[in-house]
Amino acid sequence: MQRELGMSSTSLVQYHVKKLLDLSIIREEQAGYVVEKVLADHVFRIRRTLVPFQSAYVVFFSITLLGLLVSRPTVLTSFGFLAISANAAALIISVYEMQRTLRNIP
Repeated sequence: MQRELGMSSTSLVQYHVKKLLDLSIIREEQAGYVVEKVLADHVFRIRRTLVPFQSAYVVFFSITLLGLLVSRPTVLTSFGFLAISANAAALIISVYEMQRTLRNIP
């Protein structure tokens, strides 16, 4: 474990393992340690910042909705209304899911 994590000493590894056990993040079994609780799910890291995967959907649906609204024809057809409505609904759902993910990050 020390070698894989690039830590300087085994006592440092033991210290961190004890902390993870105390916080019930991992548990010890016969085969080794098992993750008990996932702290951050559906996120990726950019340097020290955790970013929800849903942020990509929010950006995509925001840009496409803006494009639909800016390039709208003078007469709004039923297809245009459907496209704007579906895009707006997808944006609202994506924002909701992104906020839900952000609330679950410790």
